[in-house]
Amino acid sequence: MICNHCGRQIRDNLKQCPECGMPTQNFNVPTYSYRDESQGYQRSSSGNQAPSINKGNGVGGMVMGIIACTSGVLGAIFGIIGFILSIVALTKSGQPKGKATAGLILSTLSIPICIVYSAFYFTVILPMII
Repeated sequence: MICNHCGRQIRDNLKQCPECGMPTQNFNVPTYSYRDESQGYQRSSSGNQAPSINKGNGVGGMVMGIIACTSGVLGAIFGIIGFILSIVALTKSGQPKGKATAGLILSTLSIPICIVYSAFYFTVILPMII
């Protein structure tokens, strides 16, 4: 057999060229036709393509929602970012919805928390400092 990459003569039973390291015709990539959401990617049904990574915004929305609920006055900024990331994750098909839903809830809750905290800070805490 001749290597398709470097053109060297190699043994017929090899799965990889010993000269250049490229896979030969004997190299079989497993094929799948299911979606493996626990691993975060979809396995391709064609054997020679790499799996496409699904980058979820649900985790980002959830993290931003948690930060927003605990960051006080700046919580509104993080809440808006988390809200947008969660909405984007919920509109994408094929992604798990749990973390995106949690991010949406936390981000929505962070806005009134931020308002209450800001009102308390500017009426009670700040006058005591000044």
